[in-house]
Amino acid sequence: MGISQEALEKARLTMARVTPMTEILSLCVGYVEESNLDAVCQQLTHLLRHGVGLPAKVGTAKFVSDLVNKRPATLKPKGGKLLNALMSGLTNPSASIRYDDCLAWDMVPDCKALADW
Repeated sequence: MGISQEALEKARLTMARVTPMTEILSLCVGYVEESNLDAVCQQLTHLLRHGVGLPAKVGTAKFVSDLVNKRPATLKPKGGKLLNALMSGLTNPSASIRYDDCLAWDMVPDCKALADW
């Protein structure tokens, strides 16, 4: 076909980032509160470690990044677990997944609310 694996992966990633689902996930960040934080973090941790496919893994990492940006104080008790789950993506063979997990991982410790995790 004449296209490299990396170029194909970048194209898939670009398409996955501009879907209505991505917009909905960004809106859902505002609904994460103390009362549902445990359930949300359990699902995020599971998806980061066991999610299948580029869109699922990259979308989950982006959701964590958005959550850190918009709701930092809410994440304070769960920051360590999310960091550990994000670290599992740093060994993924996909450069796109490693890149997005690294970006999300980089944001979590910079969050002042998570300084003492």
